[in-house]
Amino acid sequence: MAIQLEEQTQRLLETLRDQAQARNMDLTQYLQLFADAGQVTAAGVELSAQDFEALLDQVSDGLPLLAALPADFSRADIYAERN
Repeated sequence: MAIQLEEQTQRLLETLRDQAQARNMDLTQYLQLFADAGQVTAAGVELSAQDFEALLDQVSDGLPLLAALPADFSRADIYAERN
């Protein structure tokens, strides 16, 4: 049985699939992360700092590491081209 999806829904699913692949996950596993995170907040449960950090680690698992910003990074660096 074929399912017809709106074009916007199809693009969204393709984007989510690509994000999942970038994290070496299948789409179902990736969507489960969102479902699990939503259950925590929907239930009104306060997250401890440790639980919040663990949730961030879980969501960011598989993302490429970015270089740290320089110690002297400031707002001026962001808006340097607008002067």
